[in-house]
Amino acid sequence: MSLVVGVTGGIGSGKSTVASLFHTIHKVPLVDADAISRALTAPNGIALAAIRTAFGADFFHADGTLRRDKLRDVIFHDAAQRKNLESILHPLIRKKIRAEIREQNAPYVIAMIPLLIKSTCSENPDNHRYDDVINRILVVDCSEETQRRRVMQRNGFSPDAVSAIMAQQSSRQTRLQRADDVIENEGLVEDLIPPINTLHQTYLQLAG
Repeated sequence: MSLVVGVTGGIGSGKSTVASLFHTIHKVPLVDADAISRALTAPNGIALAAIRTAFGADFFHADGTLRRDKLRDVIFHDAAQRKNLESILHPLIRKKIRAEIREQNAPYVIAMIPLLIKSTCSENPDNHRYDDVINRILVVDCSEETQRRRVMQRNGFSPDAVSAIMAQQSSRQTRLQRADDVIENEGLVEDLIPPINTLHQTYLQLAG
């Protein structure tokens, strides 16, 4: 089985960019938890029935598609509802991630999992965790000020909204403590290429 490198970081850190660069530059297989989550909740997605049962028809448009903005607003402000949604999605996401990893035939695989650090905490149920899937954790890091600026520019969120999202994620300190490798991302995209090239060689060596 391939070495699996879990890429994670706080919102606005650039973790998706880093994961994509490993894929485009070095042709490393990429398993993307966000893409899996979107597919699960897309039209005819297998998570929709359970979400409708748990949250009600008000969270769906007349055509049966999910009202993502309404659901996002609720889970940002209600921890119990957020855990309710996570109990539906996380086991499905984890199952799909494992399946996609098994399909790969490469020295190593990049798994982009935004909540990786939170999902490897001991208080989480076993079916929400990735301990037996991820061999190494790569954290994409930047200052909290940079996170806020990027998310406000990208998503148009208010400072309070960004702070609320960040408060729900693992702290920067916790992420760095759990990291096996760190890429600093305070600058331009091209600044990411040298450390990615270096880590690519490291992961090839570790993969044997």
